[in-house]
Amino acid sequence: MSTEILEKIKTRGYWQIVIRPQKFLKERVLSLPNLVKSIEENKVSYRGWDFPHLTLHEMHRDLDYIQMSTIFLEINETWRFYQSGQFAFFRGLSEDWVEEEKWQARGVEPGKKLGVLSTLYQLSEVYEFAARLAQAGIFDDTLVLKVNLIGTQGRNLFFWPGEGMRWLRKSYTCDILNLPKQESYKVTDFIALSHDYSFQHFQWIMERFGFDISLDVFKRDQEKFFEGRF
Repeated sequence: MSTEILEKIKTRGYWQIVIRPQKFLKERVLSLPNLVKSIEENKVSYRGWDFPHLTLHEMHRDLDYIQMSTIFLEINETWRFYQSGQFAFFRGLSEDWVEEEKWQARGVEPGKKLGVLSTLYQLSEVYEFAARLAQAGIFDDTLVLKVNLIGTQGRNLFFWPGEGMRWLRKSYTCDILNLPKQESYKVTDFIALSHDYSFQHFQWIMERFGFDISLDVFKRDQEKFFEGRF
């Protein structure tokens, strides 16, 4: 991964995501062009910014992986996809870099906030991408998904401007430094239930902020997200 971008990402809060087969096979994907094809055919495009983002003329090729790194406004991300089938992704929390997109900042200070819906959407993209790779046969019978949300201590939940007439009646703050979560899944189950799994992960994060509002309404937000109507 780009050392410079990764170092920048790690100065503030960030997502660390690893999707991999349970069993290591060095050349599970036979060639680098096949890695590119897997990204192009399975990337998730719901928000106007693909997950994962790929620009072919900026992509780096190495011995057994492809790599992409991007800095654009509040987006700071870098990822690698290995022939072993492992996908590793780092992205800085947009909440911590809004000074790069002045119109949206509105007093959002680095390290202070976590968006409720942006968290739901990020998790939905991650799990959907993993499900698409699984359906493409990348993982054999079992996949491992690790999602670490780094730098959560002291953050308060909030809604971004433009997310409808929503507000929180009190502060919901996380007391935990980081929120790591790793699970192994049977591929057949994951393909069928990835939307449910991502929503369960969202619930898990919200619980650690002490969020005591019914999350049922956010299930509909997720459905609208997958329908492209969020």
